[in-house]
Amino acid sequence: MRFGPFVLDRQRAELMRGGIAVPLRPKAFTLLSLFAARPSRVLSKEELLDAAWPGVVVTEDSLTQCVHELRTALGDAGPVMLRTVPRRGYRLDAEVIPDPAPSAPDLSAASVPPGSAAPRASGWRERLLGWFGAALTLALMAGLAIFAVLRPPAQPPLGVSARPPLSIIVLPLVNARGESDWFSDALSNDLTFELGQVPGAFVISRDTAFTYKGKVVDPRAAARDLGVRYVVQGSVQRESERVRLRLSMVDGETGALQWSQEFDSDRAGLPASLADTAQQVARSLSVQMYRSTGARAAALSPDQVQADDLAMQGWAVWFRGFTPENLREAGRLFDAAVRRDPGSIRGWGGVAVVNGTGAAINWVPDKAAAMTRLQQASDRLQVLDADDFLTYLARSNIANLNGDNEGRLLIGTAMIERFPSHPQSHFTRAQALANLGRFDECVEPAKRAVRLGPRDYFAGIWNWQIGTCQFMRGDYRQAAQFARAAQQTGPRLPLPPLLLAASLARDGDTNQARRVVADYRARFPDYKTSEIELIMRSRHPAYVEGRTRMIETLRELGMP
Repeated sequence: MRFGPFVLDRQRAELMRGGIAVPLRPKAFTLLSLFAARPSRVLSKEELLDAAWPGVVVTEDSLTQCVHELRTALGDAGPVMLRTVPRRGYRLDAEVIPDPAPSAPDLSAASVPPGSAAPRASGWRERLLGWFGAALTLALMAGLAIFAVLRPPAQPPLGVSARPPLSIIVLPLVNARGESDWFSDALSNDLTFELGQVPGAFVISRDTAFTYKGKVVDPRAAARDLGVRYVVQGSVQRESERVRLRLSMVDGETGALQWSQEFDSDRAGLPASLADTAQQVARSLSVQMYRSTGARAAALSPDQVQADDLAMQGWAVWFRGFTPENLREAGRLFDAAVRRDPGSIRGWGGVAVVNGTGAAINWVPDKAAAMTRLQQASDRLQVLDADDFLTYLARSNIANLNGDNEGRLLIGTAMIERFPSHPQSHFTRAQALANLGRFDECVEPAKRAVRLGPRDYFAGIWNWQIGTCQFMRGDYRQAAQFARAAQQTGPRLPLPPLLLAASLARDGDTNQARRVVADYRARFPDYKTSEIELIMRSRHPAYVEGRTRMIETLRELGMP
């Protein structure tokens, strides 16, 4: 089939341009075959997922990444030919001329490998509830896992450079004490589900992963067989009334340990804490995947570095820690990524985050220029994929900087519905509620963000938001507690020490408050209370009253 300057040869599984093959991975070729067979028709995301990943549970982010790969392969024509139809799917806008020699296209052969026509699995949350309710269901699920068969790949195994950057398999967790597997199995499943919600992640399904249960597995072999970069493995061990989860993430190419951590839960509260534990672990893993992938890209020579590698380096720097220096360095990498590939969702998302955050806390030299760049990034993301997490985040930053708190509240609510495992979704809603003067409501979503990412690079801002809400409502002791937590998790942030000083003074500890202010002025001699209003911008009367109360208290303590 011919369209534009391209020839799609389905018998040879090649895309040609000017007689030269354009590299495409099998999944991307499958999607392009489906688009070319049905030009000008909107294909739903569900339809595309069923075609490219039959019988496998993946998230829409896998589809987004595949579409991005297609647009990159199509070059300058990519964003024009392959259109995003908001909230519906994608459409190939091109005249397709079939070669008259072959027979009519057989969609099933093009889009679904033989023997793989099973529909995608769904309802994982409902199935999880069943595990906790009946041993019979557990036995059934175990039986299904035993009889599941790994299909051999239709193509040779991908080299590590061709594997999706954020690709991972969670091997079944081992019960270290030989007790019932209900918790380790449920947590393996829940962790797979939560990682599937990470924007841009490619996660192997639970059923496929459980074919490895009870076997000694070389992580490198599992990664090679399934075409992923990272392998998560671990164990669950009960110690008295505590359950300890030990996890590690291994590089699928070298077998090197990339990350390891322990998580503890109360035995009595396991069923209630299972989702929280899985979401917290998933957040830790997602941050580490970005860091590891960025480090891998940074080791390449300049000629080897492509746009997505530059974007991954930017995210690795961003996750390194929340400082002005990291913000500037990440911004340079994101800018370089979008210059090389104007269709890079990961790159434009980074441009939006860096400029939106920098403008919000005055870490950029030209706030107006940062807001213009943020709007540009948001517009590009809207065209590339209106439903991507980074698109929502860009829109949220614009609403925040424009003082549109009602709009930001709607965006935050939508983010929680679509991306419930991402702490930034909950923080977006929390900050909007605070700016609307709804201080009693803003604490819980901000706490939820902290629970999902207690070691997150943004945890300092989330703790500061909780403390600010507590200050506004007059609970100064709690405000001081969260201000201290914000200092520990975000030591370079300008406002947590000032919130701590004001809270201590309002709670009656004036001497300690003065010491905090004196220390702050020694470190930041040029900082003035007038700058607080540039960050805490809400004009809601209740918010203005609380901010004024804070500033007046700080001036009484000696802040200029």
